[in-house]
Amino acid sequence: MDTPAGVDVQDTDKEEEEADLQIGMMNSEDEDEEEEDKEKVLAVDGVVLRDDFTPGAEGEVPLASYVRAYQEMNKFIKLLGPLFYFVAYDVKRKVTYSLQRYQYSYKLMDVIRKEMAGKNGRYYVDVKTMINYEKENDLVYRSSPMSGTDAFLKLNRVLELAIGIMKEIMEDEEEPTLGQVASEVYLTTTAKFHPSILSTMLSGVLLLMPSRATVRNRITRGTDEGEALMRRLMPEVMRSVKQTYEACLALYREHDLHNLNVRGRTDTTP
Repeated sequence: MDTPAGVDVQDTDKEEEEADLQIGMMNSEDEDEEEEDKEKVLAVDGVVLRDDFTPGAEGEVPLASYVRAYQEMNKFIKLLGPLFYFVAYDVKRKVTYSLQRYQYSYKLMDVIRKEMAGKNGRYYVDVKTMINYEKENDLVYRSSPMSGTDAFLKLNRVLELAIGIMKEIMEDEEEPTLGQVASEVYLTTTAKFHPSILSTMLSGVLLLMPSRATVRNRITRGTDEGEALMRRLMPEVMRSVKQTYEACLALYREHDLHNLNVRGRTDTTP
């Protein structure tokens, strides 16, 4: 479906937004969370990731728990360094719409939160009810404001990349480097939905990522207690994240929406 007349859609690869993401600029909410997290053994709460990313018995994915877990996933992505944070820019991505003289900017997570708290929040209980409601009311391809279905899909795509990185971080051997593996994982996952010029550049940037030991040290805060806890939780976290990613992808495939892009059309990539 084409963009409605009078609406100019601008993607987020604008110079100033990319610069913000590249240096890992955080908002005040993130800073407050970091202060609270200083008392925790791990810099990323593995229990929240494990429990809140676990889908239900019937494959349902509650949006409230998904949002909580994704906030924690964002902390993990930040620990990988500003270069990786830039590559996974969909986490903090903003999509700006120009409608005549009005400007609307959205962070993907805020799109979901707003719908959950809105007058139609009863339809935003889980991913399935959200998709069904937006399809029945012709909202999926909406350009302004962005649909919850569209925003959620872009967030979920980052999980596939995160799973691959988590697996590599737990390897003790440093060869091939984390950057080399991250670049390869990126090209087979999230890069499929980025412009080719951008994905080529970012796959090269990822080669400069820190070592596995450095990332593990950031997660564990350099303590033996943290190391032991991370080793115990990480396999469970990866299993939960993968199950949730696959459950969400299955729902989108069921509705033929897995290649939906920000402009309300479908991507040509598989």
